Amino acid sequence: MHLRMAWLAATAFFFSSAAADEVVLKNGDRISGEIASKSADVVVVRTDYAGEVSIRWSEIATLFTTRAVEVLLEGDAEPVRGTLHPVYG
Repeated sequence: MHLRMAWLAATAFFFSSAAADEVVLKNGDRISGEIASKSADVVVVRTDYAGEVSIRWSEIATLFTTRAVEVLLEGDAEPVRGTLHPVYG
């Protein structure tokens, strides 16, 4: 029983550390990596397989993050911090 719990804990740690942010483009392509920045109309995603990839904001359908990010909403003076997840419906 203890061995099984240790294996489950190790597996959960592996998958949580292997999780990545994801950007879904309007054409259906998906880019996994770490969202490094957004400035003006470009999002930069840092990937293991292609280095830094710059994507025009207008080409992004949705995105989500696995770690907290700061977002400054239009009209707000202070940024909010949290993970980003798509809302459907």
